[in-house]
Amino acid sequence: MTEKIEPWERAHLRELAKKQAEYAALPLMEERARLWRAHNDIEGVRPMIYTDTTSFEKEILPPLECATPAAKEMELELKRNVLNHERIGDDRVVSSYYAVAPVTGFKYFDNGVST
Repeated sequence: MTEKIEPWERAHLRELAKKQAEYAALPLMEERARLWRAHNDIEGVRPMIYTDTTSFEKEILPPLECATPAAKEMELELKRNVLNHERIGDDRVVSSYYAVAPVTGFKYFDNGVST
């Protein structure tokens, strides 16, 4: 059974996605991507700064507004995607897309146990 995302949640998620797209389109993001490529090619012109916020993101992320589990998951990911740009200011590049992981499953040696 598929979970229904409420219309107000859909509108909220679209606004967050729009914000992510706007940040991704900034010339600053293109420059950061260029700097990261140079850094990864060992031709960097300066150290690149990446702040891993996983240990304290609950303290800095705004509260989630969505109610349904699927919408909350998307809202959290969209907020994470713009968190560093809005609150940290490190060299992370805001992505122009929302990544969706494939849902897969298989049986181990056909023993009735699936994942």
